[in-house]
Amino acid sequence: TVRADLVLEAMAQLAAADIRPRWWKLEPYQAVEPARRVAAYGAAHARSGCLVLGRGADRELVAEWVATAAGVPGYSGFAIGRTLWVEPLHEFLQHRCDERDVAAKMAANYLYFVNVYRQQKGS
Repeated sequence: TVRADLVLEAMAQLAAADIRPRWWKLEPYQAVEPARRVAAYGAAHARSGCLVLGRGADRELVAEWVATAAGVPGYSGFAIGRTLWVEPLHEFLQHRCDERDVAAKMAANYLYFVNVYRQQKGS
């Protein structure tokens, strides 16, 4: 609750300065209510909406965050990176897979989160 209040305060200060980002890339929330409050304000003061970040967390936790965001109006998607590529890159650097394999593993990770988001969104 405190973090959501601080995020809303920061967003309000930026909006008062007439700063409207294309996307608000937001820290994740596991609870729906703070996610809803932040996303509603963020979507009203951004040109495209809100994205949930992955923070480099493990796959299961990021899937929870993506699912929460998908069920909240104002979120338009996710912006995750390390969760997608750290393990495949590590395998590649350890010579346990080749370039094709690492690209396929990264793509499979991305599609996994697309499916999590779409299933929760109902699309």
